Amino acid sequence: MKFLPRLVRPADRPTPVDAPGWVARVRSGTLPPQEVRQFERWLAERDENRRDYDALVAQFLELDRLRSHPEIMALREEARQAQRGKRRLAIAAALGLLLTGAVTAVVALDLLPTSSEQRASVVTAYYETPEGKTSAIVLPDGSKVFLDASSALKASMGETTRRIELLSGRANFAVAKDRERPFVVMAGGERIKALGTQFDVNLVERSVELTLMEGHVVVQGLKTKSDTASTVFMRPGYRLVAGDGNWTLAPVDLRNVSRWREGVLIFDEARLGDIVAEMNRYLPAKILIGTPAIAERRMSAVLRAGDVSTFLSAIDAMGVARWTRVSDGEYRLLDIARERNLNARLR
Repeated sequence: MKFLPRLVRPADRPTPVDAPGWVARVRSGTLPPQEVRQFERWLAERDENRRDYDALVAQFLELDRLRSHPEIMALREEARQAQRGKRRLAIAAALGLLLTGAVTAVVALDLLPTSSEQRASVVTAYYETPEGKTSAIVLPDGSKVFLDASSALKASMGETTRRIELLSGRANFAVAKDRERPFVVMAGGERIKALGTQFDVNLVERSVELTLMEGHVVVQGLKTKSDTASTVFMRPGYRLVAGDGNWTLAPVDLRNVSRWREGVLIFDEARLGDIVAEMNRYLPAKILIGTPAIAERRMSAVLRAGDVSTFLSAIDAMGVARWTRVSDGEYRLLDIARERNLNARLR
């Protein structure tokens, strides 16, 4: 017998057109670009769409908190450690009954046959934070995750493995030690394996950033070019940036790495496109880049999460870009030099 999450929708099915369908699609994995655009159009069509979607996401966040209740976590671990027979099935059934009414779409217990006499239990859960909100999560194995705003991940806990997929945004992991079960994080085509350690993973516009605070991790690239490194053993105090098949490894000041958990965003010669992507995690009215070339410009800044006025004033004062407010309340960044040339031609 196999219990599967009801919200997972196969990719070949029609794209959802209602709030439950979109919540299911977003929580099940990364949307392809065409569906992201369709989703954004659907949200903008009516205020009711945004309200219904946000209400469902809030319900799931409440269910996620319920899922971290000590009694539920104890049942999961007991199910994992049980070896065979009726005791295992009874625990699994109890867990299933306990969660069915409240968390069916968030948690699933898979009983996967590994032999004629033994089964392996896998608990899968989805976590998602809305814009402007962060969340502290305790996984069934005791590992702690601090999930940034507008972020999502899927966690699968089995008897032999612990697998996390960062679907969007950023997360800080404090991994509980368990040498029998490797802790593996998949993010943007990179595989991060850790044993008892702490690290940040950030999915930005075109790359994955991994910063190691404590312990050791092994990073394996699934999309690297043949002439670049495919495996890196990292030490604390270093950041690995992987994007477009290329990896760069450099030391960082660990005092500033996790300031985002306090609502402080620190950028050191960062791409404007990446800065905008991080700022947008906290903003209901998004910042749009109107001229693609300016996304590659770099700047340094210390910003409060969600403080759009300070950010816009900074890029204007520094001459990085010009901004304007568009009709739907969003902000659009434009190339100052290009705007001047256009105005000069019109005179």
